[in-house]
Amino acid sequence: MIDSLHTKKLFIKVFDIDWNPYTQDPQPLSLIRFISALPEKLSIVPTVFITNRTFEHLRNGDIDQISERIKNKIFSIIPANNRNSVKEIQIDCDWSKKTKAKYFHFLEAMSRRLKDSDIIISATIRLHQYADPVNTGVPPVQQGVLMFYNMGELEGPNAVNSILDVNVGKQYLDRAYSYPIHLDIALPLYRWGVLIRRERVVNLLHDLQSEELQDSTLFQNIGTNKYRARRGHYVSGVYVYPDDRIRLESVTIEQLYYASTMLKKHFYSQSFDIIFFHLEPSLEAQYGISNIRSLLISFSS
Repeated sequence: MIDSLHTKKLFIKVFDIDWNPYTQDPQPLSLIRFISALPEKLSIVPTVFITNRTFEHLRNGDIDQISERIKNKIFSIIPANNRNSVKEIQIDCDWSKKTKAKYFHFLEAMSRRLKDSDIIISATIRLHQYADPVNTGVPPVQQGVLMFYNMGELEGPNAVNSILDVNVGKQYLDRAYSYPIHLDIALPLYRWGVLIRRERVVNLLHDLQSEELQDSTLFQNIGTNKYRARRGHYVSGVYVYPDDRIRLESVTIEQLYYASTMLKKHFYSQSFDIIFFHLEPSLEAQYGISNIRSLLISFSS
């Protein structure tokens, strides 16, 4: 798929950072492991997700040291053959008013660590941050990525599709003005099952397909893309209890075309890259390479 779409840049989440209440220290989690080097023609963008609570607990005096640790950890993971292909490191954090100052301090510290290289720091921007930069603040970075997904209602009786709700997206875009830093746009190419227990979301089952829920001895179909577990068993490595419900969510190519129409009107005076989240072996069968190519072309037409 990378070759078929002539991909030039690959964003790779190398690890997460979360606060460890026992050690009272930020800890790396879910570290990626490369079994071989990537094609050297690709520009590699290591991405690190940092939880908001990390900055809630992190002391100001420790931020410089943590930025050094994270930078070193990134380059210890990236294969040696690909390190020269790294021209950007992306930090992903849904910061809050309470953590804004610490997070922005961290971004500045990361930039200083890389000032003697050609590597820049970029940041993810969520729709609520994009629509209200005065109150949420603008990260002190050269560029960012607008995350045009995860915008709908995840919980509640009326929840249908939390991945991409074009009506919600339009509301944010209509409220927004020009953003102070350059933004590229990330669109969703993923699906999941929302696991609900006693009216609360307890897990997200990534890349879950409807075919996996068709055994009538295990599941009862209770509505469009909604299923109830008849008995306890494992689904995608997660134990599902009797009466648990699963709501399947995905994004259609038609929804993505509609999103492109809205975004083109809003970003008409700017050039930007389109980033798809995320890369799965099933994407080609789900969407078709020709459809994804046509979607990309639609942004420039």
